[in-house]
Amino acid sequence: MTELKETMVRTRLPAGLIETPAWVADFVEVSCGSWEDSNDIISVRTVESPTHALVSMVARDARSMSGADFADCVDSIYGSLHEHLDQLSVRRPIRMWNHIPGILDPVGEGMNRYHLLNQARHRAYCRWYGSPDVFNEHVVTATCTGHEGNDFIYHCLAGRSGGIGIENPRQAASYRYSQRYGPKPPCFARATLLPLDDSGGQRILVGGTASVRGENSMFSGDLRGQLNETLNNLVSILGASYCDSPTTATPSLSWYSHIRVYYKNEGDRSQIEFTVSQSFRPDATVEWVRAPICRDELLVEIEGLAVVSDGSDDQT
Repeated sequence: MTELKETMVRTRLPAGLIETPAWVADFVEVSCGSWEDSNDIISVRTVESPTHALVSMVARDARSMSGADFADCVDSIYGSLHEHLDQLSVRRPIRMWNHIPGILDPVGEGMNRYHLLNQARHRAYCRWYGSPDVFNEHVVTATCTGHEGNDFIYHCLAGRSGGIGIENPRQAASYRYSQRYGPKPPCFARATLLPLDDSGGQRILVGGTASVRGENSMFSGDLRGQLNETLNNLVSILGASYCDSPTTATPSLSWYSHIRVYYKNEGDRSQIEFTVSQSFRPDATVEWVRAPICRDELLVEIEGLAVVSDGSDDQT
């Protein structure tokens, strides 16, 4: 692992940066952070509020790295995360994003960069938490997509009190996937349920969600089928978040105040836009990112922030 420099050098905003979704500004002032070089490859930005912190790291020119160098780079980023958080007063991860250049490009021996990230993430979690048998008690929700740029982009939102990882009964837990999708499984929760906020509302951070049932991709080549499956998963995750709650609210897509849509093909966007406009509430914030998904057959992935008040179907 690359050690952090005691004095980091301020640097320019990384080109082609995929920033965190707009709702993160409710937790920290992202625009207040500045980028600094921690070594010759990785730039870091930390932003802190009284209750939350955001650590962002960018590995430059990751697309041109060999498989071994990319794996070392991801090891360094995940390995240094706790060092960065230890310098802050807010230290418990609640949400992560990974954006990989050439995510499905082969890097030898039947591997691609997504496989390498999963291996590095698995190693990091084993160091942090011990056995994979206890991952269900610790992992938080995440998004992992490709992008058209050259850098590996990583963001971690942390909270003072952490959150509760939520699984989707329609899907297998990611950390229990078989080796059909790589030597080590991806390790993330489907959502993170946060403590009640000051107004009594509950916030649910829902990670990148696609047309997957169990561990299997569904409706290969069928955009409409994939959209319907994705929306069903997004509702199911909300229901799982409240399965032990006395709330009388019925989970629905109207709970989402913000969503971000990742789509693979530009020609699909108009159909996705129509479905989104008909499915989510009209005042929901919608962001669009063209990006390859972590499996070649998947065409769309949606993440979001959902808000619910106990005992009420009225969402704000």
